[in-house]
Order: sequence, then C-alpha cells, then structure tokens
Amino acid sequence: MIEDFFKKNKDQQITYDQCFSYFKSLENCKDPETLSDCLFSSLDKDRNETISKKDFDIQKFFDDLNLCSEIINRNYDNLLNEFDGNKDGKITWEETFNVFKKDPSIGYFSCENMTRVFFQILDTNNDKVITIDDLRKAKERDEDLYLIE
Repeated sequence: MIEDFFKKNKDQQITYDQCFSYFKSLENCKDPETLSDCLFSSLDKDRNETISKKDFDIQKFFDDLNLCSEIINRNYDNLLNEFDGNKDGKITWEETFNVFKKDPSIGYFSCENMTRVFFQILDTNNDKVITIDDLRKAKERDEDLYLIE
C-alpha cells in the first residue's frame, strides 16, 4: 500500500497530510486518522512529520528480519518439509520465494526480502541451496547464541 505511494511520489517522502489523504481515499479504510497516527508514530523517527522511502525501507527490512526469524525458530525440524516444494531434500531460492508469496502475512511485495533474509540466516555455506546440513549448522549456531531448546 505505502510502497505504491512512494512509486508515485517523485521526492520519495510522504507527509502526514499526504498519508492521511491517501488512507482516506481508500474505500475500505474506516479510520484514516488512527492509521496515519500509527504509521507516523512508528516510522517518523525524527518527528518532522515526514517519512522518507529510506526510513520506510529500513523499518520494512527489520520487520521482515523479525518475521523470518520467528518462522525459522518455530521449528527447524519442519522447515525442510514446509519449504522443499519438490521434496528433493534441498530448499531453493524459488521454493522459498513461492512459500513466502503464498503467506498472507508476508505478501508478494515482501517475499523477495524475506527470501533474502531466510537465505542469509540458513544458507551456511552460501551455495544458494539450503540442505539438512545447513539447517543443522544454523540450529547449532542459534543454540549457541541464544540457547534455543
């Protein structure tokens, strides 16, 4: 939604008033003021009543990182079953992208970033394929770092 606004806006910034007007123009938006307030309270870090595309992208990256970490940590053992679409014992970039694309909490626009983060965390040998060995190594690393049980 906000990504669309930045695509149309050449200065790559959105003001509070622009945000409010945008949300107000959406047919299904019941409370554009509260939505604008929430967005600006989380993204307008310097409180100048503007959000830059860069600020938005940084926050989006951290949101994607947190969501990806939650997906990975919920069950390492099931990741291969969940993401290995053709059941060949390997998780490819395309298989991961397709899983994220179908997840309504991620959506199409975030699945590229989510896939990138997923591979940064799990592809321990950087060969663009995640195997059971990669999953074991990543789990051991995380257990050492975070004492995951």
